[in-house]
Amino acid sequence: MQQDERWSQEKQWLEQVDMSLTDKQCHALGWQRCSVLTEMLSFLCMALVSCTLVLVRGGSHDH
Repeated sequence: MQQDERWSQEKQWLEQVDMSLTDKQCHALGWQRCSVLTEMLSFLCMALVSCTLVLVRGGSHDH
């Protein structure tokens, strides 16, 4: 029983360490990736907005 408890504690600790490591890696590596993703998303949003505006204006001009 005691070995099981110790194992579960070690497992929890390892998971916590793993999480903190991934967090630090995300902050170290992910910033560039995040900025690229946000730039892509903003570009896509702008493209969608401009396309809808063109479509709406084009539709209103047809009438």
